[in-house]
Amino acid sequence: MACSTFEKHITIQSAADAIYAELSDPGRQVGLQPMLVEAEELVAAASGSSRTFIAIEAVPVALGWTLRNRIEVRIDLTQPGEVVEFHARSSPGVRVYSRFTLTPDGDRTTVHECVRVEMPRLLRAFIAARAEAAHAELLCNLKRRLELDGEAT
Repeated sequence: MACSTFEKHITIQSAADAIYAELSDPGRQVGLQPMLVEAEELVAAASGSSRTFIAIEAVPVALGWTLRNRIEVRIDLTQPGEVVEFHARSSPGVRVYSRFTLTPDGDRTTVHECVRVEMPRLLRAFIAARAEAAHAELLCNLKRRLELDGEAT
């Protein structure tokens, strides 16, 4: 197995609670995560400390061909309003762990994301580049959704 790690951050003109609500809702992931085309929540824990969903991503591969990939995702919500953690796994042996830390500063919030991707060595070049680009786009989509579009939950 190969591993890739990276960090991203962005400052959003929004309260940390609104950002936390957006990130922690499986139904809001489509359009936020750039390759996701479907998301269906499976389990909402009674304590509210985790949520589980199945997502389908459309991965552009080559010559206009797109792979529909099934992902199992658990969102851990153990630090409400401050931290959202994602644990995702899909075939063929890909695991993505991401942690969003929210730091309020007046009417703005800085979102810091740490990501670790584990994947088969043969797929590292393909997966690592797409993962980093997708997470950069995710943060831009989050900012656009909360600041410009007014679509927040």
